[in-house]
Parts: sequence; C-alpha cells; structure tokens
Amino acid sequence: MNIIRKTVTAGVATLALGGMAATTAASAAPVSTTAPTAAAKHLPVLYAAMGQAWYSNGVRPRSIALGALWTVRKMSWSHWNSSSAYGSGKEVTGGYDSKGQFTYRWWVRITLTDVKYHNGRPYYAKMKMVGHAPRGVPVTSPGVQHLVMRDGYMYYG
Repeated sequence: MNIIRKTVTAGVATLALGGMAATTAASAAPVSTTAPTAAAKHLPVLYAAMGQAWYSNGVRPRSIALGALWTVRKMSWSHWNSSSAYGSGKEVTGGYDSKGQFTYRWWVRITLTDVKYHNGRPYYAKMKMVGHAPRGVPVTSPGVQHLVMRDGYMYYG
C-alpha cells in the first residue's frame, strides 16, 4: 500500500513539474504573427473600434462599439467560420432622446471577411454593414458601410 502511494505521489509530482516546464517554455516562446498550426486553430474574433487597440469582442459578439455614440446591438450570427461570418444587429447612433434612448435605430445585415492574424490569433479585418438608416442619420454611407481593421482599430474603408 505504501509503495502504491509513493508511486502515485511521484507520478503526480512528475506531471506537475512537466506541466510547469511546458508552461514556462510556452510563455518564454516569442509571439508569432503567423497562422497557427491546424491543431491549434481558433475561430476568428471581431476586434472593437473603440477602447484600447486590439480589444477583442470575441467570437459571435452580441454588440460592438463603433464610436462614442455609435454601436451595433442585439447582434445574432447565422454563420461564423474560419473565413467569414454573417449576421444582423440593430445599429444605433445620434445621441440620446428625452426617454434616454438612442435617437436613431435600424436593423443592419453584417458580413465579416478577410481573415488576418494578430499575435497568432485570427480576426476579421473587414466588416460590411447593409441597412437603410432613417432620414437625418449622420452616417457617411447611408446604405452600405465598409469598415477595415488597421493598427488595432476599425476605420471606414
């Protein structure tokens, strides 16, 4: 019984030390900007346009801030894979009305494409939003909006 306990304890200690060594080796490895191997692939993320550079909204986000008073909310995704994503959401902009609601709200279709890599993580570099904004909405392209990731932020492209 004592031999079994010592063997199990030694095995656990070996696994723990091996795990620590693997973790240390992995953390000491340089950061890669190339595509990961097939075994380590992840689904692409959608980076935000506001806040710190390269802030990830993750996979299939429910909302994204595109500007100080410009967001897309209630996002849902019908398709999300390693090359593209399709979904819809409610674009809101224009400040707040007397009820505390955004002045302008309308539904948009969203297409994400052009997968690139940042520190080994895939992300969608292009976003296209199609929708019919209400009259008076201050958007640069009221039917189709093209946004592109550059230097960790989303810009009109």
